[in-house]
Amino acid sequence: MSTHQHFATNHSTSSENRIHSDDVAQQYGYRGALVAGVQVFGHMSYPLTEMLGDAWMRDADVSVRLLKPTYHGDQLSMTVTSTDSSRHQVDCHNTPDTSNEVAGSHLATLTATLDNPRPANELAARIRPEQAPAPERIDITMDRIELDAPFASMLWRSTPEENHRFAEQVGDDQSVYQDGLIHPHLVLHYANQALMARFILPAWLHVGSELHFHRPLLAGETIEIRCVPTEKWERKGHQFIKVYIAYLVDDKPAVEIEHTAIFNIARRG
Repeated sequence: MSTHQHFATNHSTSSENRIHSDDVAQQYGYRGALVAGVQVFGHMSYPLTEMLGDAWMRDADVSVRLLKPTYHGDQLSMTVTSTDSSRHQVDCHNTPDTSNEVAGSHLATLTATLDNPRPANELAARIRPEQAPAPERIDITMDRIELDAPFASMLWRSTPEENHRFAEQVGDDQSVYQDGLIHPHLVLHYANQALMARFILPAWLHVGSELHFHRPLLAGETIEIRCVPTEKWERKGHQFIKVYIAYLVDDKPAVEIEHTAIFNIARRG
């Protein structure tokens, strides 16, 4: 078992998603602005890369569940437990010396199962650019989410500068990212971008993601991102959306993601 610690910083204060601002987050009953879930994932990736290099991003299933909010200034403690050489779990807590009323809370869990090759989901091939609707952003509502209706595909031309910036935001200076491996923080950031390319979401929460890495992504590659909504539901006043996202390089799936968010947050009290 190993432990890694780092302070969380809210790097999303200027985001369109105003859950990352104090005033809007407090309207929903939070004590302040929330740190982005993709950034929490980035912090949790550090000990895995330190221990395994890029092996956990090759033929691997990776799941992240965001259980409680992370706030600016939280001191995060990431503990890795390994069942065997192919299965690892990272649990993220805010440590007891964090100066807030929920210190010691279990914030998130990440599991990684290595050496698990499998074919790409057939959706990756079925979502073709010519089938997608015009790339016009619309306000998200339950009625406007069309299941199995692909979004317009988008191209992400990664750069070393962008990769360095996202690694730096989570305090990660490991050499593999300097050498071109795209940081997991940046990988999952573009899943958010795929959702936001279609919908205007004034205040929303990323609650979890299931990823399958067929291979690592590298800075400098041109990555096609295909996205389609697969589920929508309501629970305890929250309204949820799940989207399937495929990252393709040279028309071959490199990463597949099932990305879940609360797009309409129930107000507390």
